[in-house]
Amino acid sequence: MKPFLIATLLLASGGLAAAAPQVSGDGACGTLAVDNESFLTCEGGRAPAPVDDEAGAPDAGATGILPVTSRQAWKLKRDLGRRALLVDIRERAEVFYTGMPLGADANVPFLEPVAGFAVDNRTGEPEMTPNAGFLDRIDTLLESARLGRDDPVVLLCRSGERSRVAADMMRRSGYRQVFVVADGFEGPLAANADGTFTRRELGWKNAGLPWTARLEPGWLHAQRPSVPR
Repeated sequence: MKPFLIATLLLASGGLAAAAPQVSGDGACGTLAVDNESFLTCEGGRAPAPVDDEAGAPDAGATGILPVTSRQAWKLKRDLGRRALLVDIRERAEVFYTGMPLGADANVPFLEPVAGFAVDNRTGEPEMTPNAGFLDRIDTLLESARLGRDDPVVLLCRSGERSRVAADMMRRSGYRQVFVVADGFEGPLAANADGTFTRRELGWKNAGLPWTARLEPGWLHAQRPSVPR
């Protein structure tokens, strides 16, 4: 989803302070620098630079909002195991239809569709509302793993947009190590020669990292039956 749309949703709900997502650029488009790589953060335009396959695991002792590539996130989770949470924050339909990173601890949607899956006529995207139980669910997962808000939490969405906004909210709520998978699970849209767009570059799946279409019930968020408009 586009940064300004997510910020608008959260501001309206009181879930985010007035600061917009930290994405450089104009309007909904911009770039995010990770390890001297430039990641596209809008739906279209030039394709981002490829993920550095030699990138090492990030410093698990660093604090704040910490952007990483999908490969770095995989290495971090591989090295730390249960000492870090890897949370897929996409909505359940995305997980059902596109799969989930192998090794993820849970799916906790940051945004949920409103009742009836209405489409915003202005943006052409589904109308979404913040998941009011997002932080509570993260805390429950941390407690179950005998971890706390000082321990590493890695957030992954489709292309990195939601994760950055969720990480900002978590930082404001006292979480000290929030890693954002900047290229997401599928990567941003890249332009094709015929004018269409596909998610063929960057992202967990395009990097060849392990993922599964076989979902375990315990991974999935218990979504509310409906969210009123």
